[in-house]
Amino acid sequence: MNPHNRPIFCLGPTPAWQRAMIFDTLTLDQVNRAAFVVEAASGKSINAARVLRTLGCAVRVGGFLGGPAGRCIAEQLTELAIDNRCLNVAAATRTCVSVIDRAASTATELVEESSPLDDSDYTRLYDELPQSLRGCGIALLTGSLPPGAPVDFYARCTAIAHEQGIACVIDAHGQPLRQCLPLKPFLVKPNQSELAETVGRSLSDQQSVAEAMKQLAAAGPKWVLTTLGAEGALLTDGASTWHAAAPRVPLVSAIGSGDSLAAGLCAALAAGQSPPQALAQAIACGAANAMRAGAGFLSGQDVRVLLPQIRIGLLD
Repeated sequence: MNPHNRPIFCLGPTPAWQRAMIFDTLTLDQVNRAAFVVEAASGKSINAARVLRTLGCAVRVGGFLGGPAGRCIAEQLTELAIDNRCLNVAAATRTCVSVIDRAASTATELVEESSPLDDSDYTRLYDELPQSLRGCGIALLTGSLPPGAPVDFYARCTAIAHEQGIACVIDAHGQPLRQCLPLKPFLVKPNQSELAETVGRSLSDQQSVAEAMKQLAAAGPKWVLTTLGAEGALLTDGASTWHAAAPRVPLVSAIGSGDSLAAGLCAALAAGQSPPQALAQAIACGAANAMRAGAGFLSGQDVRVLLPQIRIGLLD
């Protein structure tokens, strides 16, 4: 659907500077000394962009950056050869902390909420988005919205992308996702709990998830992909549903695995694969991310080793 050399645009309004502290073992209410620390630009769109660069794709990133953390992120995007189209804003970009306990194989996220943005910041992004998108083949819209953000933020960005003939992959949930559905985006990607929130009911097994996905597909998008954690993912076009099982890997941290999965999917779509074919690389990237500390720091070699292990079959 898109030549591989056309940039993939990753848009997210809530980036973060991420500090991952890795402990051999963690004891609550005690002094704990980290074995090592990883600091990096993060947030869902930037995690995905880093994976796309690892996979050899040209990438642009859009969103909002401000304050010292925003400057650090901008510097790292330059180092990664990621085309930075983020707007400089007065609101300071947040800093978040991940605490990883290697003995217990647990990862705890300490998330700072994003600062509210001015209405003029959103207007400026909408005005500049057509130029930022020019020449791209796919737009990945991903991440939570800042407090007070317009609920139709992703819908407006999707409409702008569609005006330029750019396919949208949307990783959102709830009302921001529902606003996008009538625009018929190419693919939407909520996880199981986000899908439950979006359709307004509990989803307890794969069959109920598949039914909810088809309900979502009937509302507009061509494809719906729902991640199931350790159980892999389901993909539907509203008629048929595919299941991809996740391979067993040595778990370090699953933080960023959903973003890595979205990046692997977009890279495969950009290379001309159909969504069912692209699902294999998506699952491999999500699993490869879980093998390493830091979100979106997967190894291309791990992806290549895992890819032949992915089995995809029709659920119905």
